Amino acid sequence: MKNKIIIGLAGLLIAAASWLVGNVTPAKLGGSQPGTVVISATSTQHILGAAQASAFYMSSSNCAGRSITTLSEAIFLGFGSSSSTATSTLTGFTGVYQAASSTVYYDADRYGCQVVAGRLQTSATASSTVTATEYR
Repeated sequence: MKNKIIIGLAGLLIAAASWLVGNVTPAKLGGSQPGTVVISATSTQHILGAAQASAFYMSSSNCAGRSITTLSEAIFLGFGSSSSTATSTLTGFTGVYQAASSTVYYDADRYGCQVVAGRLQTSATASSTVTATEYR
């Protein structure tokens, strides 16, 4: 009898935990409202190195998203609320990977309008230029 009660309580606990995990609301990071017109607000070029991550976008309160274009080197990107948070996520082979010679749009609803940092994928002392464009 005691075993049946324990098994029943364990089953209820698992069911409650499953329900709670399934009902977590994702965080809203900001972005433009659906259906609004988005235009290019700023576009800058940055030189990234492999040895150390560097922040190249500071917080913006009203961006719709950002596009980043790489040249001949792949990069890792970090997103965070401050320069130290964004760069600290870029150790080893961590971060959001972007292939060489590509342009990727990072929507504000998913990646936010906060600090973006990057570093090259290679461990050599090479450097490469990336072009970053913010849309509002």
